[in-house]
Amino acid sequence: MRRRKRQSTRKAGRDRLTRRPNVAGHSTSLAPVGERALRRSDKESQSDQSAHSAALAAARVTELVQQLESTQQRLLDAQLATLAARDSSIGAAAMAGQLQAKASRLETELLEAHLETEQRERRIAGLLQQVEGMQVAVDHRDALLDSETWRVGAAILSPLRLLRRGRPATRPS
Repeated sequence: MRRRKRQSTRKAGRDRLTRRPNVAGHSTSLAPVGERALRRSDKESQSDQSAHSAALAAARVTELVQQLESTQQRLLDAQLATLAARDSSIGAAAMAGQLQAKASRLETELLEAHLETEQRERRIAGLLQQVEGMQVAVDHRDALLDSETWRVGAAILSPLRLLRRGRPATRPS
């Protein structure tokens, strides 16, 4: 039974190869031997063309895959650059905050130093006025001590002063 199936399959296969297709695609007549060879060469050229087309398609697919990988790499690089820029901007904002805080602190210290300087200048001005007042008194005293009246009075009262202290009188110079 097996043998018969094989034989009938072989015969049907041969019939398919030797029949000519009509317009509707159905086999109608047997083809001559030369036409079979042409069909084989057509099939071979079609298979060559399909192999060529497949090779072109494979090359195109390979090219597209490379372009995709390149685009993905550029996208990854752009994402990394964006993240780096974001990190830099966050760091710059933090640095700006620190610098603003430092500037504020230094401004406060400068204001305090300016107020302290003004207080010291006022104190120095007050002390200078006191010194000027004392200098006027010293100048007045020096003028008084240098006057003839003072010298005469000191010469007359000098023995009396010495007696009060208990010392012998010495002549003033």
